[in-house]
Amino acid sequence: MNTVEFFKAILPSDSVYIIAAHTEKGFRHKGFTSIEEAAAFAHKCDASGVPTYHACAAYKELPYRDENGKLVARTSTNWKCAKAFWQDIDCGETKAAEGKGYATQKEGAKALLAWCKTKGLPFPMLVNSGRGVHAYWALTTPLAPVEWVKVATALKSMMQADHLLIDPSRASDFASVLRPVGTHNRKDPSNPKEVKVVLEQKAPIDTDTFCMKVAELVANSDCEIGPIPAWLSGEPVEEIPYTPIECKAELCADKCAQVRAMRDTKGDVS
Repeated sequence: MNTVEFFKAILPSDSVYIIAAHTEKGFRHKGFTSIEEAAAFAHKCDASGVPTYHACAAYKELPYRDENGKLVARTSTNWKCAKAFWQDIDCGETKAAEGKGYATQKEGAKALLAWCKTKGLPFPMLVNSGRGVHAYWALTTPLAPVEWVKVATALKSMMQADHLLIDPSRASDFASVLRPVGTHNRKDPSNPKEVKVVLEQKAPIDTDTFCMKVAELVANSDCEIGPIPAWLSGEPVEEIPYTPIECKAELCADKCAQVRAMRDTKGDVS
């Protein structure tokens, strides 16, 4: 499976697709309305030796700066929908020793597939991320952010309750980025490892069937499901009372060497 085929399997159509190149200054985002163009840009970044990632979900608009100059890219106001659920499984002796992953990719993959079989869930697409394992349940139709987060949170909670060693920071994060198939893991620059599919999904999974199955599993389990943030679910958020505090810049300068240097030099500092 090449990069375009991979993106078409996991990403919705008629959306904005974001590629994130990780530079010394952090992530640099670029958006595309074409899957082919997104894949070509991912290859271009990868060929130049830059660690390259794709947004796992789709977005409404191309990255832009708001009225305050803040970048709007993978932020919640720009979320559109997702057509897959994903998991990131870390592998390696260090991760295994820390209890945060599996010693080998084979062990990680076997643990996930065994868990799916026990729960009666379909096997996901498995991707060799170069060092770990990425899993994607590619769906027939996309889900809006609130519905996606609810199901993803339930899925993560069940996995954690069963002591499956997944990366919880990715499992229910709609804004996640992972390495695209067809690029390379460059954590060891002298030995880049190709990111490739090692187990294809036979066909897209019916979205409603998958979500109902997760709901059924949750209803018949004792695991505690993490809450959906109120700001995401649309529930009213309790306002935090604000108490004005008297501020004295001179007192700050007397107590802080950096502020004092600004004051004494009238801002003539490096």
